[in-house]
Amino acid sequence: MGLAVAMGLRGQDDVPEYITDVTYVDEQGLRTCDAKHEPYFGINNRIGITSPELHAVVPAQVRMRDLVMNGLVRNVRNMNFHARRVDMRLLPFARRVCDAFSDCLETHGNTAFGDLSTSMQKVALFLRVAIKDPEVLILDEAFLCMEDEALVVRCHRFIEEAMPHVTVLAVGHLDWETPFHTHVLGLLGDADRRYEIFQVHSA
Repeated sequence: MGLAVAMGLRGQDDVPEYITDVTYVDEQGLRTCDAKHEPYFGINNRIGITSPELHAVVPAQVRMRDLVMNGLVRNVRNMNFHARRVDMRLLPFARRVCDAFSDCLETHGNTAFGDLSTSMQKVALFLRVAIKDPEVLILDEAFLCMEDEALVVRCHRFIEEAMPHVTVLAVGHLDWETPFHTHVLGLLGDADRRYEIFQVHSA
């Protein structure tokens, strides 16, 4: 995947017209699809992302429950926080997400995002991408600044136990921010912008 496509997906922009294919990995291995036959939304529907950039633009008045359920809406940009599904019946995995965090949703579901604690805001954004049941989960500083350690552990445990089929790409400054992982990409910080990949756990 080229830089323009990667940044387009991450930044919720349409894939540039001059990009003709996208390469990604699924259960069949490395695949390349023609962007003309697999448009942006087809790819984006399979990716869940939470990031500081998304966190910063969530409307303060959006209720936590509505924000979480927004993750079920297909074929919209990731920064569209107002879209609603017409059919709100939950598929089994979405129900599992809601059941696992039912206490949070029952206590804070009707609370405006701007009135939630930082920890609960982070949980809301995590649930929004988890409920999507993505093939690729991008956690860009997803748990940074969470003051409730127990909630961090719950989110990590849910990923490990309920989402073993998902490819997780996590960005964090500290080890405790990231869920269980098998590899670390370490930037060497040199002029050539080299990096090394380290295996830290067995898969």
